[in-house]
Amino acid sequence: MTLTWRGWLLVTLFLLPWLGAFIAGLWWLWLYDWWLLWLVVVTVTTLLLWAARHWWKGLFFKLPEVTAKNQNWSPHEQAVWKQLQNRVQMVNPEHYPVDALLPDKLLHLALDLSLEVAQQYYPDTKEPRLAVPLPELIHSAERVCRDIRHGAEQVPLSHVVTAGQLLNLHDYYRRYGTQAKNILRLGSLLLNPQTHVLNELRNYLLGQTLSFSGQELLRWVLQNYTQWIVRHAIDLYSGHQQGELLPETALRFLVLGQGNSGKSSLINALFGDVTAAADILPTTGGFDCYQLECDGLPALNICDSKGYSDDLPKDLEQELDRADFVLLLCKANEAARKPDQKLVTVFQDYFQQRPEKVRPPLLILCTHIDKLSPVRKWQPPYNIVNPQQGKAKSIRAVMETLAEELPCSLNDVVPVALHQPYNIEEGVIPAILERLPAARQSQYVAHLRYAEDSAFWRKLGNQARTSGQVINAAAKVLFEQTKFHAKK
Repeated sequence: MTLTWRGWLLVTLFLLPWLGAFIAGLWWLWLYDWWLLWLVVVTVTTLLLWAARHWWKGLFFKLPEVTAKNQNWSPHEQAVWKQLQNRVQMVNPEHYPVDALLPDKLLHLALDLSLEVAQQYYPDTKEPRLAVPLPELIHSAERVCRDIRHGAEQVPLSHVVTAGQLLNLHDYYRRYGTQAKNILRLGSLLLNPQTHVLNELRNYLLGQTLSFSGQELLRWVLQNYTQWIVRHAIDLYSGHQQGELLPETALRFLVLGQGNSGKSSLINALFGDVTAAADILPTTGGFDCYQLECDGLPALNICDSKGYSDDLPKDLEQELDRADFVLLLCKANEAARKPDQKLVTVFQDYFQQRPEKVRPPLLILCTHIDKLSPVRKWQPPYNIVNPQQGKAKSIRAVMETLAEELPCSLNDVVPVALHQPYNIEEGVIPAILERLPAARQSQYVAHLRYAEDSAFWRKLGNQARTSGQVINAAAKVLFEQTKFHAKK
């Protein structure tokens, strides 16, 4: 593609005012003897830029993190993400120059990264990248295209400039860019040789600085590109991209505690009277589960365990697997901690041995704090952060003992009184709300596993029905053709 004389005329008319202003400015500096001072300022600022390039490593501005990990990932997916970060940091921008081969190189990089992720989930498969159903691959491609479209919409004038115009601009620059720069340099040499020499030196030093920043910028682009590929690959091969289709369901609260720890009183204080619950949910032995519904509020599933002692509730692990939030009640005036210690150990071990699951939040409620010494004195509220009174010091001491013996974090221990309700709205409810995102994450992963199994059989049934309809239609056509030929 070459420019016609009309094209050259348009280019000349566009550049002529700017070229005239440049020449007029140089002439003014020469006429009033300011050109020497101007050359000194240009030289000093250029040398400072060149020095800054060596003193300050990295970019002169902070680039944002574009790609982040999925907050709903299980510990296994997070481990895969962390492992692939080493590969992301090893990407060298020198291996990806901006030329005609760049698209192919980026494609090969994406294929290599997806293979590394797929091998984490299908290590024994000959071609792990293809070890997912075809609809899932297509859905992943749709998500990638949607992200690309969203990114393109953020570019200024992207809705005006066409792809053909971008290609033409790149072609023009490739064909005539070097020639145009050489013509301008020749004109500068003819008009003012001294200024031309200093400009060449300045352009060289400035070019080195911009080249350095350009390499860092390219590194940032490549790293975000690789992280973006890794994130989509983990979502694809772990099945997390199906989570977009999951409906929001009721959270399941599991309430545990020894006998007489105040579970029923706490449930009534938090969620209302469970005896008025509309639905009784199916559950395993040793647990009573209800679904509570309030006007204008999401439904909640409450699962209350029978009080335990040395023997933990039957089918505890099965209920832990289904729980989105666990509330453990421990009596402040009870010295027997062994059953509670055993339960916390079972809770922690169960999820440590299953990294594909997300551990639900565990909140320890220290009940019966009104029974602590001095017993006859009860004048809430109490400052347990910086306790000064005897009752406040007793509450703080029991909280620290629970955190040490169970063991758990002191931030996960909340004191509460149930006979005369205290610290329900001030302490327990804010603590639950603070942990609700983690509970939703646990619910998301658990329902995702269930959805994968149920979706498999549902799709298989739909395909079977569709196949039966196709076979039936084909049989009718074959039968009609046979009758037609028989009549002949």
